[in-house]
Amino acid sequence: MKKMMTGLYAICLTLSLAAGNVQYITGGNLLKNGELKPPCWHPDVPHYWVKWQQSPQSKTVLKPDDGGVLIHFKGTEYINQIRFKQDLKLEPGKVYEFQFDYRSDVNPDLHADATFWGTGVFMRSWWLAPAQEYTTVRGLFHIAENVKGNVTLTMQNRSAVRLWYRNIRLYPTSLGKKDIGRIIPDFNVHSVSSDDVFITPDNRKATADFIVNGFSGENLKKFRIEAEYYPSNGNAVTCRVKGRNIMIPMNRIPEGKSWLVGKLFDRKDNALVGMKRVEINRIMTLPSGVDLSRKECVRINGRKFFPIGIYAGNGWNFSVDELVRQGYNVIHTYASNREDVCRAFPDVKFNEKAFRNTQKLLDDAKRLGVYVMIQLPHRYTEKADFIGRFPQWLDVYKNHPALFGYYVDETRSIKNTPYPVIKAAYDAVHRYDPKHKWFAYENPDPNLRNSMDAIIVRCSPSVKLLCALNLGADKPVIHCFGQEDFMAQSAKSLDHNQSQFVMPVIWGARGVFYFIASNYLSKEVNPEYRLVGERVLKTVKRFSEAAPAVVSDDPLPAWANQVKTGGKMEKAIFALKDITYIFCGVAEGAGENGVLSFPVQENTEIRDLLNAETLSAEKNFTLSLKPGQAKIIRVK
Repeated sequence: MKKMMTGLYAICLTLSLAAGNVQYITGGNLLKNGELKPPCWHPDVPHYWVKWQQSPQSKTVLKPDDGGVLIHFKGTEYINQIRFKQDLKLEPGKVYEFQFDYRSDVNPDLHADATFWGTGVFMRSWWLAPAQEYTTVRGLFHIAENVKGNVTLTMQNRSAVRLWYRNIRLYPTSLGKKDIGRIIPDFNVHSVSSDDVFITPDNRKATADFIVNGFSGENLKKFRIEAEYYPSNGNAVTCRVKGRNIMIPMNRIPEGKSWLVGKLFDRKDNALVGMKRVEINRIMTLPSGVDLSRKECVRINGRKFFPIGIYAGNGWNFSVDELVRQGYNVIHTYASNREDVCRAFPDVKFNEKAFRNTQKLLDDAKRLGVYVMIQLPHRYTEKADFIGRFPQWLDVYKNHPALFGYYVDETRSIKNTPYPVIKAAYDAVHRYDPKHKWFAYENPDPNLRNSMDAIIVRCSPSVKLLCALNLGADKPVIHCFGQEDFMAQSAKSLDHNQSQFVMPVIWGARGVFYFIASNYLSKEVNPEYRLVGERVLKTVKRFSEAAPAVVSDDPLPAWANQVKTGGKMEKAIFALKDITYIFCGVAEGAGENGVLSFPVQENTEIRDLLNAETLSAEKNFTLSLKPGQAKIIRVK
């Protein structure tokens, strides 16, 4: 491979004036037929590319058109993924430049991306916003050292909106991994407050305000920020941009869901080098009878329970005892959704080993006083013809005392399973096992209101409110995080990890799950796995002390009314027997610091629970935190 790359450099050395006006050397295009020119070996698929679609029953279009390839779904059902792809052999440790041109119909329903698989992270992806004229996208990415370099590039569309790709290029570069952020800076668009993304009838602001955080004045000289607003009921609106600030007139935002798309262009050649999409929800009239302040808990046999969950992996190669020592009380393995653990179906060969492994997992959980979340088979929840198999399959699990409930993932949001099929599967599960709940890893889609019992989601203030409005305030919300570690092959900061256990609870989540254990167990999955483990596991273990207080009905002490906050500080207070826990923090992306204070009673011990530190205070306790920091103050 190195000889081949050396040859490329000898033949085609180019100085690339890339983002940030930094020069670096690139070789020739590594893609075969990146111009997507006919003729086609297969009908309508350019030479060297392969067509793939997730659901054979989907109706799709993929054909040469307008100097490139037109790709989209037809109809409204089973819209998931249609793509054309090419396999590549790249060099581990090397940085590559990726470019392509695209255009689309201007429709906010466009869901599309260009993605590399096998680069050492889960994926390297460039998602697309609607663009009426051809737009050049450019990015840089690094191939991890711990992979073999077998990579697949997929150019895909997940919607019925027409999309054209052309001129796809992939160049080796002379850059190092640390150069990427210096050349193309991070581009993060945040709302100034939650009132800008979840707009209620009492909102009197003239504009919904957003800011590009962490973007220097020097970067503003090299890059241009643009923003477009996409209401669901009309054409795109060009937003006002002033420096790092983006503003949408409030009178242009209709009821329902809409989107702000921030774009970052290189001033040198007008290439699009960054995009960020922010969802906005507006409610004109609050429905009667919905208690938006309600924070529903998970219940097991009628008892309130705060689940601290772990996605343990794809098999059974983990120790339940070790997970429990770490502080987890709910365990999930993706191996639990196997059909072959049931003997009832003649077309499915019974797997004795899988059956015994799953039963051992449940038995170990029972012995340790924790629970197992079982995943439902994909065919049973996504295809109507297989729903009738639930009675026999559920018999394998439903009577085990360690069963937490049943789990489905992205049945609608990614797989686009028809709503009636999801509802029929949900009804079947409850008909044959009314005792256990259906936990859905989904978006708060109002069409799923009667097809789930609890939602597992990335919780924020606006998401929690949407869950109450769209799904009902009786649905527990479980916060899930860790995807950043998994997809970026990196370790988020200790502050970030602590914040993920504190802020969602303040906002109303009544459970926290971490995805996935391999982030801190495997160097192949995450080169920074030791650092991930140090930051996640200490937090889990220490948080587990306070979790029962969150769902406790014990009354707060009188002095809790004297806890005050200032700036962007948020708080929630819980008590368990003679201990009070103050959850406090400042959200990531908040525009200013926050302060918390309260008078200290005599003979009081104050500790920073998550950092295991004793805090000193005489008559008054004061704490100042920056955006992205959160703590649990233990008072006894």
